[in-house]
Amino acid sequence: MIEYIITVVLIAAIYAIFSLGLNLEWGFTGLINFGHVAFMAIGAYTTVLLNLNGVALFPSVIAGMALAGLCGGLLGIPALKLRADYLAIVTLGFAEIVRFILLNEEWLTRGPMGLHGHSRPFEDFISGDYNFFLLLLLDEPFSGVNPTLTKRILEYLKTLREEGMTFLVIEHDMHIIMQLSDFLYVLNKGKVIASGVPEEVRHNERVLDAYLG
Repeated sequence: MIEYIITVVLIAAIYAIFSLGLNLEWGFTGLINFGHVAFMAIGAYTTVLLNLNGVALFPSVIAGMALAGLCGGLLGIPALKLRADYLAIVTLGFAEIVRFILLNEEWLTRGPMGLHGHSRPFEDFISGDYNFFLLLLLDEPFSGVNPTLTKRILEYLKTLREEGMTFLVIEHDMHIIMQLSDFLYVLNKGKVIASGVPEEVRHNERVLDAYLG
């Protein structure tokens, strides 16, 4: 339980700080800035990348804060001369640039799969690994995804399943879900029309008519 509490408190603290930044700019100055999430991402990725390369957690956090602040200062030189919608457009563009870099430079950030294995606060004071998930809920994770990324996501989920993670997946692509699931519930128009292991569901006539036919 202590592991869960620490995780929740840390996540709440991170987003509380993020909210204070939004309130300071939007609430007190009235400036519309969509770049906050980009600065948060820069700080987070800098912290984790340094830590994964052997730098202690606290210096990594300081470096992440410094780099995010530096990027904010550099963006502020031209952006703060703008007002109203123009400031919002510039900061939104910056946030999109950062997002595309983080998603596409997989050699550095592992793309949409994210970074894992870094140090966490207070991990020396508790037993076990509190970076754990017993159940992962996924709502159509393969919807609108290109075939290459679909294959990678599927391989990653299979790896997590082999490590003992449990999934609850909502998905319309029956061919993919057959490869991932141990047990299926099939719904059509809000009603369960079949349930069972993949092989049983695969040959169910109602499922064939609704999804596979």
